[in-house]
Amino acid sequence: MRALRMRLPEVAAASEGRRRVVLRYGGRTATITEEGSTRWIRASEDAHPDRTSMASLYDEDRWDCRSAEVFAKSLAGFFDSRFSGPERTP
Repeated sequence: MRALRMRLPEVAAASEGRRRVVLRYGGRTATITEEGSTRWIRASEDAHPDRTSMASLYDEDRWDCRSAEVFAKSLAGFFDSRFSGPERTP
């Protein structure tokens, strides 16, 4: 969350139990779910079905700073297209 909030400070996060976090920003929703040793990020296209979808991402066992940065960049690009592509400041 820290890496994502550095890019999108206004992102809303709500915990749903011990293994699921729901993220909301700009009318879009994504979830982070822990399934055993694997963490999944999945996008919901309920608000904007015409937009490009983000593929599901997962991290098995590793969950380190590098993985957190990759997840944060992908989520930021999903929520706000200014963050898509090469690393840059919007």
